[in-house]
Amino acid sequence: MVFAFEEVAIYWANRLGFSVRRELSVRFREAGFDVTPKEWAILLLLWKERALPVSAIADATFRDKTTVSRLVERMVSKGLVERGDDPDDRRKTILRPSARAIELQGELVPIAREL
Repeated sequence: MVFAFEEVAIYWANRLGFSVRRELSVRFREAGFDVTPKEWAILLLLWKERALPVSAIADATFRDKTTVSRLVERMVSKGLVERGDDPDDRRKTILRPSARAIELQGELVPIAREL
């Protein structure tokens, strides 16, 4: 008996997720924006919450802290996020969207909405 994976809903949900991320990447790039779908997911959180620790971003995006830390490094170098100290716990780093990222919200959101 052959397993018919194409008859399993989770297969199509996963495939849809890949397709959406790929298309979002293409659309951002064609519009002249150097923002990946993974970076977009972090920006969505920061635009809403304004400041979050890396651990909260990792939890919300279902990624490990190491992966998020690498993404954040790249986003800092692109000028998309800024780091700061947590006022309640100086051992934690808080991330905030940069002024540039806040400006990009008005340009990136319409592109994503079209998708």
